[in-house]
Amino acid sequence: MNLRPQGDTISMIRQWQRVVTEIERKGYTTSEICHDIGIVLLGDFQRSFIRTQLDSLFAVSKRSVYHELDMDEVIDQMESRTPPSPNTYQPISKPQNNAPNSPKIPGTPSTSRRSTYCSHCRKGPHTPDQCWSLHPELRPPKSNESNSMTSSNSTQANGVVNLVQSTTQSDSWVLDTGATWTMHDDKSAFINYIPATAQSTVRLPDNSIHKVEGVGTIHQPIGRQMVELKDVRYIPALHARLLSFSQLEEQGFHIQLTRDKPYKFRVITPDLSTSFLISRTAKNGMFDYLEEEGVINAVTDNSDSDDNKSQNSTPNRPPPAPIEYWHHRLSHMNQHDLQYLHRIGRINIQGKKLLPTCDFCRRAKTTRKIGNGPTPRATMPGRRLHVDIFGGGQTLGKESDDDVPPANGKYKYVMILTDDATRMRWVIPLQNREKPNHTIKQHIEWLKKIGYETAYLRGDGEFFRNYQDWPCIVTEPSTPYSPWQNGVSERGIRIILERTRAVLYASGLPRRFWLEALMDTVQKANYLPTSTPLFNDPTPNGNILNEDIKKSPFYIPAEAWENRPMDISYLRPFGARIWYHRHGTEKPTDKMDTRGAYGLLLGHIASNIAMVWNLEKDSIINVPDGYVDEGQISLTDPTFTPQPTSLASSTNSKMTTQPYFDDAPDDVISRPAKGFAAYIVGATSRDIPKTLRRAMDRDDKDRWQRAMEKEFSKLQSKEIFELVRISDVPKNKRIFPGKWVYDSKEDYPSTDERSYKARWVILGNLVEKDDMQYDYCKYAPVVSAATTRLLFALIAANGWHMRKLDVAVAFLNGDLIDEIYMRQPTGFEKGEGLAWRLKKSIYGLTPAARIWYDTLTAALHRLGFRTCSYDPGLFIHQQRKHLYITTHVDDFQLVAERADDIEWTKNALAKEWEIKDVSDMTYYLGMEVEFKNGCIHLNQREYIKDLVQSFGLENSHPQTTPLPSGLVIDDLPDDSVIIHEYQRGTGKLQWLAVKTRPDIAEAAGMLARYNTKPTKKCWNALTHVIRYLKGTIDEGIVYYPRTQTIISHLPKGFADSNWGGPNAGRKSVGGFIFLYGGSPISWKSKIQSCVATSSNEAEYMEGSEASKEAVWLRRVCIEMGVAKPDSPPIELYMDNEGAIALSSTEGTKRSKHIDVRFHHVRDLQALGLVSIESIRSKENPADGLTKILSTLDHRHFLHLINMDRHHHNRCQSDQISNRE
Repeated sequence: MNLRPQGDTISMIRQWQRVVTEIERKGYTTSEICHDIGIVLLGDFQRSFIRTQLDSLFAVSKRSVYHELDMDEVIDQMESRTPPSPNTYQPISKPQNNAPNSPKIPGTPSTSRRSTYCSHCRKGPHTPDQCWSLHPELRPPKSNESNSMTSSNSTQANGVVNLVQSTTQSDSWVLDTGATWTMHDDKSAFINYIPATAQSTVRLPDNSIHKVEGVGTIHQPIGRQMVELKDVRYIPALHARLLSFSQLEEQGFHIQLTRDKPYKFRVITPDLSTSFLISRTAKNGMFDYLEEEGVINAVTDNSDSDDNKSQNSTPNRPPPAPIEYWHHRLSHMNQHDLQYLHRIGRINIQGKKLLPTCDFCRRAKTTRKIGNGPTPRATMPGRRLHVDIFGGGQTLGKESDDDVPPANGKYKYVMILTDDATRMRWVIPLQNREKPNHTIKQHIEWLKKIGYETAYLRGDGEFFRNYQDWPCIVTEPSTPYSPWQNGVSERGIRIILERTRAVLYASGLPRRFWLEALMDTVQKANYLPTSTPLFNDPTPNGNILNEDIKKSPFYIPAEAWENRPMDISYLRPFGARIWYHRHGTEKPTDKMDTRGAYGLLLGHIASNIAMVWNLEKDSIINVPDGYVDEGQISLTDPTFTPQPTSLASSTNSKMTTQPYFDDAPDDVISRPAKGFAAYIVGATSRDIPKTLRRAMDRDDKDRWQRAMEKEFSKLQSKEIFELVRISDVPKNKRIFPGKWVYDSKEDYPSTDERSYKARWVILGNLVEKDDMQYDYCKYAPVVSAATTRLLFALIAANGWHMRKLDVAVAFLNGDLIDEIYMRQPTGFEKGEGLAWRLKKSIYGLTPAARIWYDTLTAALHRLGFRTCSYDPGLFIHQQRKHLYITTHVDDFQLVAERADDIEWTKNALAKEWEIKDVSDMTYYLGMEVEFKNGCIHLNQREYIKDLVQSFGLENSHPQTTPLPSGLVIDDLPDDSVIIHEYQRGTGKLQWLAVKTRPDIAEAAGMLARYNTKPTKKCWNALTHVIRYLKGTIDEGIVYYPRTQTIISHLPKGFADSNWGGPNAGRKSVGGFIFLYGGSPISWKSKIQSCVATSSNEAEYMEGSEASKEAVWLRRVCIEMGVAKPDSPPIELYMDNEGAIALSSTEGTKRSKHIDVRFHHVRDLQALGLVSIESIRSKENPADGLTKILSTLDHRHFLHLINMDRHHHNRCQSDQISNRE
């Protein structure tokens, strides 16, 4: 008997029916024989068919695959041939034993072995006379038709069941090979349950259809194990519990048929932690008995060999413990390995084999999931933009953004915008990282003007912090540190940087032309083909899945954008030599002058306009015509020689480029590209490395190595440290790290060995207050600027001597009280397990400056100096007349009437510390010092030059006044003004104003009041001041020698105030200035703290403030010995008679509201310390500190304080007069 099943499920069921019928016809006992036949067929059915066809056969959505298989008809035929018993679960194919003389049901096909197939429906076994398709009246009625949920217009079910309803035990499960889902009839068995939202039904073999009420998860206990069944359908009308063979395999369960009799199904859970057996019950023959199985030895159907058992089995199995304990015992082993160890008997897991969530594993093993799925594409140009920013310090090879050499004097960053449909790219240079949205909006407006509407914007999250900035635009922000989410921009940046590096290397131009090289690279990249499909379809919100939207026929971004071929024949190499005609400002002046000049090509503005670097003037110009010489390069074809070509007009007369946005702000970049770091070839002038690794990668690494060796030898010679074992360090003490810091001394040329300076510093930011027992004051006093200028005035007036001294490694001389431990210097370690215990202070320690000041003060006191009571940075010798020392950290200024006192002090200090004598003083505390004909000039030329260059105003016209006359700032704050740049400019102006330029004090103070919300007028005023400084770059303070026999030993003061100025919020601006020998030594311009009700009150309030400075100057002069204690009071001049009267008389009705603190001037005048005098307004120099002056008035103001060129030129004549 051939029991091999052939064909589909129906054929196998019919073959089984045929065999059973033939056995019964022969009179054999069928109970055991039919069972064995069914098991054999089912087993072979399991191996050969279930995995490939069962799901498709019984899935409603895939019935169309079987062209002529009508499952409804087949089920009806099966039901009519083998009606099920109402009391048991039985396979639909199991026939009922009919009596020999039982009547035959009409329409039932014959069970004869010679079965025939119908010629009409091509199905069988039945004849055309018995075909239900030809004879519908022969179709038997459906059972339970009155109770079914079927309707005339809803006859299709979502799922089917291969077993029929029974009254078996309610807690038993039945394995059903034909069930679509696992099903349950008890809602309380679900541990989580979701009601069904969509209409879902199931068809039973009796052709009844029932509704699926919900879906959930059931934990089914089997012995001591717990099996989790997911996606179980809740069907109350089923009154049965079915395990779907197909759904279990879909969920990862392993189902095998055992070889030994009685046959059983072994079911292994997906995690391989649990297995159970499903066996047949003798009562009804169904596989509905679930029992627990022992340890799983294999996942295959083959049993282990004796060798395998001997290798994997463990004689002494450990005591059982929950899986959580084994997880912690075995170093947080994963669940899969724990289950494997349990299966082979190495461990014994008690209870469930599923490992709960471990918080420690989540914290320690969490990894990133990088998504690489496709992003939606736009098919309309300009519809979706990708934006990103790159540049700054790391990109341009600098540690800090402030060290980056700006392109064109101001640009440090670049914004790249990419059109999603055509991959057209634009780059926009930016000055800094603040507010990039303004630049993006400008680009979107530009696109709108040329006919493209932007609807989607993708970029880093920094661009979209405020969603109100993007109305009517869908923003697609990427998460931080996830560059793959903005892959279009990141890929574009990589391509641009790679090609930019190549063209810069080939051109040989300096790295400061990186922006021009990048702009040229992007322009040419838009004319190169790409493998990415491009689109140019006018359909709004088009999708690439739409068959009506076709790809662009062009593979070049610029051509896809313009939708036409482009001419690129005019493009020439970056950095090529170009000859152009001299015209305009370079026009020849005589007949013999050259008519042509050459430069280097930096790019193309248009097809007939080139951007050229004029080497002679070091400027960039635009050239409309010229001849380009591409030069010689390495060629595979040596016969080719490039010929000089001219810039000719082309079809691309107007390129689709984006101009510089000069006022466009910038933004911070979340992940800066690092492409330009490769440009560092060698050290440049004053190019200082930031780390030890960078110092050792340079061409001058030997000099930096010697500087470090010199520093280490100093640390050893000064006995700064002692080596201790790390094990001997107290437990309450930390060992702090350090780092090498490098610097270049401006006093020496950059190639001089002495300009290289290295220091080993402690990371003092890690040292907390609790680490130091001694309560150090972090403030270290330094000499005031007014005292420094007073000494310069005394030197010039009296012909005194001065010397600048510098203490070598001053901070290393401070005596340290606390125990501080730190690591050994990198590269100079000695031994293993050793650290430093500091015996003296070291650079980087937070109170190091104060420790040095205390040490210095003690040493100077031993030499006979005393600290000035009114300026702790000034030391006065008690025996030697007119001998002074001013200190500013480690910089000393020695001033003495006699040269011998200078030498004595120098030698005395040299006995204490290592002194570096800088006899030729050219710089002191940020000021340039020049001695000429007995005069002392103080200015800041280099500082002003850098300021002008940083704002790109080196080619601008100078101004004659700091601010335009009549300036009123009454406009609203402007977002186009870059706040960071504005604050940088006002900060530099204030530094100049307090050091050597009192002529811009009022302008610097006024502009600083708008630091938080600058307007357009503020920005214009700022550039106006910088242009004024450019025109007066040589101006500064000049102190003249004494030309008279009698000279006042006290300075003179001048005070003034405007009243309710328009740019001060109706508060008055007051100012004072003190002159010594006619030159300023102290000044101030500041808005008053309260609103004055009259000009008298404003002047009186400012006179009170000036009197405080006057008393301080008087006391300093007396303590220095340049004035006697009984000297006359300091003269303070004011131009308001009412204010003068208030300062010497009691209050009146109009002044009784004035705050009592302003009446201090009366007390000082009564004590004879200050004398209030009257002066004409035009002769009051303080007038220039309170208001904006016209050109003539400002020039007169400079004359009053000895800052005009007329005073500068009189030095020589005064010196001659003094000799006579």
